[in-house]
Amino acid sequence: MQNFELYDSLKKQVESVNNNFDYNTICNTISNTDSKKAQTVLALILYHYNLEDSKFKNIPYSGKILNDSKDLILFTFNNLPPILKNIISLFIFSVN
Repeated sequence: MQNFELYDSLKKQVESVNNNFDYNTICNTISNTDSKKAQTVLALILYHYNLEDSKFKNIPYSGKILNDSKDLILFTFNNLPPILKNIISLFIFSVN
């Protein structure tokens, strides 16, 4: 698997400091973000999951496709692992 430099950098940052993110704010920000940032969040989720289980075949972390669409996936933030929540939070704060 190729490296994902953004993921690696964010993971290193969240591991080195105590992060107290307001997940409600993060979720609201993600819900209102542009498609490019949303795609990056999806890439972070999929990359993290692939590191955990390289054989996944379904949408990870109980994600659901919305409205029979192939391009809208809903993830419940609470279903994500804590480290991934912090990686996504740091990304969202760094681009807004």
